[in-house]
Amino acid sequence: MKVLKIMIVMLILIISVGAVSATENSTDDFISADNQDILESTQDDVISVGENPQSFSQLSNEIKNSTGNYLELNTDYKFNASTDDPIGIFIEIDNFILEGKGHTVDANNQARALIIRGNNITINNLTIINAYANQGSALIITKNSSLTTNNVNIDNSSSAAGVIFVNTNGTYASNNDKITDAASPSGVITISSGSATFNNILMTSSKALSWGFINGVEGSSINVLNSVFANATSNYSTAIKGDKSLKIKNTKFINLHANFTAGAISFKMGKEAEIDNCTFENVSSSKNAGALFADAYLAENMPVTITNSTFVEPILI
Repeated sequence: MKVLKIMIVMLILIISVGAVSATENSTDDFISADNQDILESTQDDVISVGENPQSFSQLSNEIKNSTGNYLELNTDYKFNASTDDPIGIFIEIDNFILEGKGHTVDANNQARALIIRGNNITINNLTIINAYANQGSALIITKNSSLTTNNVNIDNSSSAAGVIFVNTNGTYASNNDKITDAASPSGVITISSGSATFNNILMTSSKALSWGFINGVEGSSINVLNSVFANATSNYSTAIKGDKSLKIKNTKFINLHANFTAGAISFKMGKEAEIDNCTFENVSSSKNAGALFADAYLAENMPVTITNSTFVEPILI
């Protein structure tokens, strides 16, 4: 089995080297104008709440007292230590829609943001900033619960166990979301025995990471489409780690570095991994696997497929 592990890692490195050779004359203009605009606008954004925000307690009451499984926000909200519970805001109504209308929820670096405990919950057009949990996660999707986010921004948030945590049999669908300057020792988004789909998301962070942006553990399924992971350093797997099923398509990995292993993606002891039409630019690691690392130790018949992908000047060690 150790031989199998080494062979797969070497195969990935060989594929990477071949792709680099084909593009070694690429210029610094690799990032498209659209991507450059996205990255620059992210770096320039300063997010804050408006004047006279309401409290977390007020938002909790509005959710509990909403009618028709729907709540539309008309103001911003900010955690107030004198009136609010730092455990965060519960959403426990099945088929519930929270329409943010572009408003901001500020946890003030003192509280968890949300706890999702229900099925088919949707959050639209909301910004969450300064969420913090010294134990657990800043946004929790509990066991057997499901959450969909559309046009949700999460900024400057941190926690002990995933800024977003998807628990056993939980489901998370993230669409057109932006997650910036978030950090957690276990991965910014941690999926534990659950499933998650990411479509057209952007993740960047100036904070030091340990297990990267997305970390699948305990047998999780991860699908990533049309997304960008950029400008970050992690100890391991700076963009994504999969451990059961991992499918990535039409996604860009830009300016990523791992202090130890897997500058962009790692896959360990899983059943299937597919990487198609992806681009890796300036992706590196200080030790193992500059771009991709597949660990097949104790796993048999683990297919890893890499197609139509481009590697531009990664550092392969």
